[in-house]
Amino acid sequence: MDADRSLSAQTFKYWEIFLSWLFKYGSRCYEVRGAKDPHIYENPSEGLAQFAESYRKWQASKGIICQVTSSFEDVEKVSAVLKEIYQTVDSSVMCEWAICEVLAKAMAYRNLKEGYEIPLPIMGKDGCMEMATYRVDRVFDLWREVRAFGLIRCDRREGAPTLLFRGTDFSLVSEGGRASIISDLDPKGPGWTLFERGQNEIHQWLSAGQEKGRVMGHSLGGIVAAYTVIHEAPLISQRPHECSYAFNFPGVSEELAKEWDALKEKPLFKGFVCRGDLVSKLGILFGDIYEISLEKPLSPIRAHEMLLFAAARGYLHEVDLEKENSSSSRAFYSKLQSQTSSIIYEFGLKFLFTQ
Repeated sequence: MDADRSLSAQTFKYWEIFLSWLFKYGSRCYEVRGAKDPHIYENPSEGLAQFAESYRKWQASKGIICQVTSSFEDVEKVSAVLKEIYQTVDSSVMCEWAICEVLAKAMAYRNLKEGYEIPLPIMGKDGCMEMATYRVDRVFDLWREVRAFGLIRCDRREGAPTLLFRGTDFSLVSEGGRASIISDLDPKGPGWTLFERGQNEIHQWLSAGQEKGRVMGHSLGGIVAAYTVIHEAPLISQRPHECSYAFNFPGVSEELAKEWDALKEKPLFKGFVCRGDLVSKLGILFGDIYEISLEKPLSPIRAHEMLLFAAARGYLHEVDLEKENSSSSRAFYSKLQSQTSSIIYEFGLKFLFTQ
C-alpha cells in the first residue's frame, strides 16, 4: 500500500511539473481591474484549513474534495465543516463564499440520497448568515450517472431552492467519472450536451417551486450552472442574498455570451477563477467574475481544485471582462481546446455522444 502511494505521489508530482512547464504561469493569469487594490482575506477557521488539507492527504489522494465517495460519514464531515465556517467567519460575504465553495467542491461530490437533510448556513434578507435545514428533494441523473442535486428548505420560511451540479470526477472505474470526462471534451463546448440532456428535468424542477432558485457548481458543474443561469434565467433568483455561483469554470461560447447580454433582467451570478488555473481560460466569461490569487504561484491542477477560501491568506481582484475575453492567452487556449475536442470527437467520442 505504501509503495502504491509513493508511486502515485511521484506520478502526480511529475504531472503537475509537466503541466506547469507546458503552460506558463503568466498565460494562466487573468486581466483584472488594476485601478483597485485587491481585497485581502484571511481564513480564521482552523477546521476549514484542516479539511482543505485532505486534498493532499497521502500526498496524491484528494480525500473527499473533488472526488466522489458514497459514505454517509463523508456527508457528515462536509456538514461539520459548513457549520464550522458559519461559527468562525465573521464576514457574511466571506462566509457565504466559503460555504458555497465547499458545497460545489465537496458536497456535490457526495452520493446524496433523496430525503437526506443537511444543515446549511444561508444568507438572509438582512445580509446576515443564518442556519437552515435543507432536504435533498431530487437527485438528477443528467447523463450516465453524472449527478446534480435539488435541495429545498425543510421549514416554510423563505429560502431559494438550490440546484447543486457535480463537477468532473476523474475516476475511470465509474460510469459517472468516465461520462464527466467525456463531457469535458464536448466539441459543442464543455458540458453542453450534458446540459441539453438534463435541461427538461432541470426546468421542471425549477418551475415546480413557488420561489426562484439558485445554482452552484465547480468546473464541469460550474459551466452547467452557467448554462442554466442563461437558459433558465426567468427561474433563477435576482435577490442579492440568493446569488448563484460557479467556481473554476470554463467560459461559454460567443453565442451564449450574447444571449446573456441580451437578457433584460439578469439573475445574480458570480464566478470565481484562480490565478494559475487553465480551465477558466477557455471560452467567454460573463457575470461578476473575481480572480483569486494566493501567496505562491499554483500549478494548473492545484489552482483548479483546491479550496481557495481555506487558504490562510488570499487576494481577490475583480476581473476586467472586456480585456480578459479579448486577451491573446484566452484566444490561444480556447482555440487549442476546440481543436483538441474536435479531433478526439471524430476519432472516438462521436459514438458515445449519440448514446
